[in-house]
Amino acid sequence: MKKILLVLLLLIVAAVVGLPYYFGMKAEKQYHNIIAKINESGNITVIKENYERGIFNSTAKTSIELKQSSRQVTVNSTDYIVHGPLDFLEFKKGNFNFNTFIAKVDSKATIKIPVTTSTGEKKSIEIKSEGTTDIGFDGEVESRYVIPKYKIIKKKENLVINWSGLELNFIYNHKTKKLSSYFESESLQITDPDITLIINSITGKSNTSDINQNLQSLTGDFEMKIDSVKLDSVDSKINLNNIKFSGFSKTDQDKLQMGFKLTGDEMVFNENKFTQLTYDISIRDIDSATWLKLQQTANTIKGNENKMEQGMQIMGILPELVKHSPVIEIKELSLKSDMGNLNASAKVKINGDKPELLQNILLIGNAIEAEASVIASKGLVEFYIDKAEAQSDKQNSLQIDKDKQSNSLDLEQNFIDNEMAEKLPNKEPELSNRSKLQELIDNDYITSDDKNFIFKATLKSGQVTVNGKPMALTPMLFQ
Repeated sequence: MKKILLVLLLLIVAAVVGLPYYFGMKAEKQYHNIIAKINESGNITVIKENYERGIFNSTAKTSIELKQSSRQVTVNSTDYIVHGPLDFLEFKKGNFNFNTFIAKVDSKATIKIPVTTSTGEKKSIEIKSEGTTDIGFDGEVESRYVIPKYKIIKKKENLVINWSGLELNFIYNHKTKKLSSYFESESLQITDPDITLIINSITGKSNTSDINQNLQSLTGDFEMKIDSVKLDSVDSKINLNNIKFSGFSKTDQDKLQMGFKLTGDEMVFNENKFTQLTYDISIRDIDSATWLKLQQTANTIKGNENKMEQGMQIMGILPELVKHSPVIEIKELSLKSDMGNLNASAKVKINGDKPELLQNILLIGNAIEAEASVIASKGLVEFYIDKAEAQSDKQNSLQIDKDKQSNSLDLEQNFIDNEMAEKLPNKEPELSNRSKLQELIDNDYITSDDKNFIFKATLKSGQVTVNGKPMALTPMLFQ
């Protein structure tokens, strides 16, 4: 009997010690897999990693850089990891929770964002965050992160940043490769001597799949909503309400389909008021494998300053990218206002059977089929012509006043300038916007009815038709 009890005791000890150690090894392997995926993504670089594994828990310290143009955002995180299958450390405290898991993670991170002050001094803003992650036996990883309220006051620069913070939740399943996320932030206010920006109620959600398991080929849908944006600056005043940005991407065999839509209500730009904006675009039948290759190429040539070489690399990928004859379509571009409305649409289809024609500007029209339509209210067009002319007159008046007040040029220099001006050929005066519009109407590029200006065009087999009138493509390309 004693031997049986001893064996049972040994088995219990082995379970208490061995299982957490085993799951600790699985958690460490998962950590290194995540680090590898981050490095493969291209836009994020792991600059430091350290993992210390114990029996019941482990600690990981990681530093990464998020590369965004010339700015490099750094994230330093410390993760305290409890090994499964049960939280034996909580048992010691008298908390008996029998929910099983591979690992639980408590995280704390510091986000450093480089900024340049108004005096040109380079500094960094630090934002703290904390979160928890549960890794389950079903392959599901559920994380909850919080960036607490953040306020910074720089009296010297007259800068105030007041952020309500951010809540982020996401669930990732390693078996299905599906990722769902949700975030929300109540408000953000930035004020300095030149600008005041206020953003209220930002929410977003997404449901995606990592089809190639490399964090570069996510497909699915997303949506972001902003209740209001208010921007006041020296030059402009902008108010935007009920902004919604959504999109999707999916694969159909080896073809990639994408779509994006932007809508907004009650928008005010300075003194101009708009009641509704809609922008809806789709891209269909792009070769999915080549699209991924294009992203990878774009990441590798970011540091290459040779624009010609960059263009050649992109052009080399183009034939495979368009082999399924993709279609790019602006389904709707509409703008409604008190001055009138604007409605536009466009569609371009690229012939994938003759991709070599795309590399020759003289033959490009034979590889593309296109159609476009723009209908703009006369009142809206006239309003912006009047506004542009008023702005031009104001700038000219300011320049004249500035010239009159300037005494930097002496009489001798004025004489030389006048002599040279007489020898130069007379420059044709630039046409006004109203004259340019009339020229387009006279040349049948634009037609009109009682209420609208209208432009409709098609391109097929190298032949351009504008408002029902055939026109040669080559001269138009070089005008």
